[in-house]
Amino acid sequence: TYRKAWKFTITRDPWERIVSAWRFLKAGGFHKNDEKYFLENLSQYASFDHFVNDWLVYQDPNECGCAHFKTQLHYLRNLRGEVAMDSIIKLSDLSDEYPELRNRLGGDELKVHNKTEGEDIDYRKFYNSNETLKNISTIYAEDIQELSYAPNPNLG
Repeated sequence: TYRKAWKFTITRDPWERIVSAWRFLKAGGFHKNDEKYFLENLSQYASFDHFVNDWLVYQDPNECGCAHFKTQLHYLRNLRGEVAMDSIIKLSDLSDEYPELRNRLGGDELKVHNKTEGEDIDYRKFYNSNETLKNISTIYAEDIQELSYAPNPNLG
């Protein structure tokens, strides 16, 4: 049944995703376990750069105990290591792609709900050093390459 089923996923730009994950945990996350994880592991890192360069760079994101930092490919690969999706849609393209999904699957109009409280933040403003850029490009290299994202965020 699984092999025959039409499978799709929505991916997020890794540069944006890691900033969002850090902010989300800092704001309390989904539940008490997220809040506890942040307090025990990340609360001493005052900035995103500090978090990336003094903690994340020393972790295996797929083994660090936090689902929010795992690579997207971790969730997309089957037991043979293959990305077994019939369609991969970038979150940035979802508005354009949604009519086809809706036609295929049914459903209502597209609604966006962001769980992180506060104003929309430009994720690019969190990249304040070349070290941070280099470290994220190394940690999430497979996501960046295999999911066809830019090798560096456009900070301009």
